[in-house]
Amino acid sequence: MEMRVSEQVLPGIGMRYEIDVAGGRRLFVIARRDGRRVIGVMGEADEPETHVVLDQQGAVTIAALLLGARFTVDTREEAWVSSDEVVVDVIELREDSPAVGLYQAELELADPEAVVLAVMSDTTPDLVESETEHRCQVGDRIVVAARAARIAHVTAALQSPSHAS
Repeated sequence: MEMRVSEQVLPGIGMRYEIDVAGGRRLFVIARRDGRRVIGVMGEADEPETHVVLDQQGAVTIAALLLGARFTVDTREEAWVSSDEVVVDVIELREDSPAVGLYQAELELADPEAVVLAVMSDTTPDLVESETEHRCQVGDRIVVAARAARIAHVTAALQSPSHAS
């Protein structure tokens, strides 16, 4: 099934994406430059029926769920995460990142169990970049999943050449 995604530049804010969903409604996502995401549903009257604002971590978690990433959801109220739990993080590439210039498939993570879920770039119209067509650039965001005990090491290796394995 083909899905059409319309996009609109929101000057000074970011990008707005829309897709048609059932019942004459449209799902919209506003990708703000500050990292926040707004997800909502537009009704037939072109008025938002509902929306939610997510911080960057919330947006990454929702994206991972939609992509089918498997991880444990902790329903306890305390903010404790086991070192065996899988967590998702977003790393924005800086000029000195060893990932700059590489394709997604070429990225070396500091942990053999870690995985790159996506590469996101503001320089192209694709929300998630194709690993065969896009070389990572300064400002791209790499979405990775790793065990909680290793995530800091994985992100540090993508951010700085001194941490590269």
